[in-house]
Amino acid sequence: MSTTQYDVITIGGGLAGTAFARTVARRGPRVLVLERTTEFNDRIRGEWIAPWGVAEAKSLGLFDLLMKTCGHALPRFTTYINGAPRERDLVTTTRHAAPAIGLFHPDMQEVMLQAARDAGAEVRRGAVVRSVGVDAEGPWVEVQMDGAIQSLRTRLVVGADGRDSQTRRWGKFVVQHGKQGRFAAGLMLDNVEADSGSSHLWFDTRAGQVACFFPQAEGRGRAYVMSNTRKFSGLSDAPLFIQESYKLGVAQKVYAQAKPFGVLATIGLTDRWVDHSYRDGIALIGDAAGASDPTWGQGLSTVLRDVRVLGHCLEADEDWRQAGNAYAVERDRYFGALLKYESWVDEMMMETGPKADERRAHAMPLWQKDPTRVPDLNVGGPENAVLDERARRRYFGEE
Repeated sequence: MSTTQYDVITIGGGLAGTAFARTVARRGPRVLVLERTTEFNDRIRGEWIAPWGVAEAKSLGLFDLLMKTCGHALPRFTTYINGAPRERDLVTTTRHAAPAIGLFHPDMQEVMLQAARDAGAEVRRGAVVRSVGVDAEGPWVEVQMDGAIQSLRTRLVVGADGRDSQTRRWGKFVVQHGKQGRFAAGLMLDNVEADSGSSHLWFDTRAGQVACFFPQAEGRGRAYVMSNTRKFSGLSDAPLFIQESYKLGVAQKVYAQAKPFGVLATIGLTDRWVDHSYRDGIALIGDAAGASDPTWGQGLSTVLRDVRVLGHCLEADEDWRQAGNAYAVERDRYFGALLKYESWVDEMMMETGPKADERRAHAMPLWQKDPTRVPDLNVGGPENAVLDERARRRYFGEE
């Protein structure tokens, strides 16, 4: 086996790995991106960036690139609660004065992989990582490329290989799990009759389920059904998926002429994360470090925050061990805020039964009278809300 020296090796060529590689490579260090696939396939999550994530993209110099290539601006957000619509203008009502962005994930991955190359990072596709470890000389990665096995030395391994991260396992990080048990089915649709400048969420609080549509272009986008039990698989289930969407409040005209394409699949929605996402020369970012329930759409925004924070810590401290630990402490803080607030939203919007109905009937009119009762975290980000006991009581209408 041959040995090669890098400053950073990122495992995974999605948004997390490529955005981080681009950020670091632009400063001069030698960076390698290892991506298993030779072609990016369709996937049913990671297609919406909240306004606070858009602010992160701007800080990383990625916003213009995404909007010129694969991004679709979503300046409005429309929520339907048991049939009653409420539209919000994100640009005029968020502290970032920014829209959300919808995008097709494979297109974004190709754009970002090229951006990493353009910044000076080395990219290897079809690279199968076999193991990661740390010894007296520092971190190493064993990878199979072009039929040969190489052992690569680096100052820092960055695990950006998703919710089922192998890097996380090799680094002996302990995974924590939330208690949500819902499922999300996603389907690409064309010829949709819905406002293409708005994200759309239809809540059926009595069933504890939600349907969504996130446009990626005029008349085209990803539809979702988040349910407690129902799973859909394969395009043959598309008519059943659309009928289920109607049951959850989607007007029939919205999907009346819709044409399904791509894949229809179902994923689990349970929160998963590690505490302190750095150890011994290995840092985890994005879903590898922690992924909250995708129902609430914080995944890509969190990825961009991780990239900025870890990049800043490495730039600010020549001791990368200290920098990695500083990143992990900060990551725990903002990801913990996301988990806490999402648990409140889950309890308020998705729990069913007489007590849950009574809770909503009491709290929601108070929200209308005083919108500050609702922390603006999902669009405004973890710094946009205080989540203490008083905030919880105000959210649930207990004071």
